Amino acid sequence: MAIFRKRGGEEDPSSGKGSAAAGQGMNREMKRMMAKREGAADRLRRPVQKKQRTKPLQFLKEVRAELARVAWPTRPEVMTYTVVVLISVAFFMIIIAGMDYVFARGVLWLLRRGG
Repeated sequence: MAIFRKRGGEEDPSSGKGSAAAGQGMNREMKRMMAKREGAADRLRRPVQKKQRTKPLQFLKEVRAELARVAWPTRPEVMTYTVVVLISVAFFMIIIAGMDYVFARGVLWLLRRGG
């Protein structure tokens, strides 16, 4: 697939396409590929700018400001969430233990029967 054109809008005859396609512009995919290549070339030409490090004191101030904006749960909410999590874990633990027991019995039964 040839993406280059000769002057005057005619395509390269080796591309196998007739003059009907010569009047049409590039499709979106080709434009995106060219823009991507140009962007990559720009990044290679651009000098690398080193980011300045944040000083530890400034970092701690910013962390404290962010934590002040957090919507912290109330004590009753934390207790409710904790109970829900513990009940869920116990429920799934019982389910998985039961499945493990059933599958282990089934495998042992198959092994005894086949031997």
